[in-house]
Amino acid sequence: MRIYRVKDQYRSLSIFDPYTLAVLLALYERREGNIGDINRAASKYAEMQPATTTRKLEALRKYGIVEMERIERAKGWIEKRFRLTQKGEAIAKALSESIITSIE
Repeated sequence: MRIYRVKDQYRSLSIFDPYTLAVLLALYERREGNIGDINRAASKYAEMQPATTTRKLEALRKYGIVEMERIERAKGWIEKRFRLTQKGEAIAKALSESIITSIE
């Protein structure tokens, strides 16, 4: 795990790495999804394991960039669905626009 020396008031900057950016872009395109959905969508940008996607989603949730909803699908089976918050939408939109512009 990398250690970033980010000042306390800007601590959320330390979560941004290529895998986090791939998760953000995947959610921006899909609008919402469970971990498997997001992992598959993120594979367009980076190859990562579902466990990595899970860790990145939890970090994004910690800083209010992603929100999670628990849905009981069957007795004992709860699906976690993730979507961007308003703050996350703004970040992902800017990121998406800058990447698309740089590719074209």
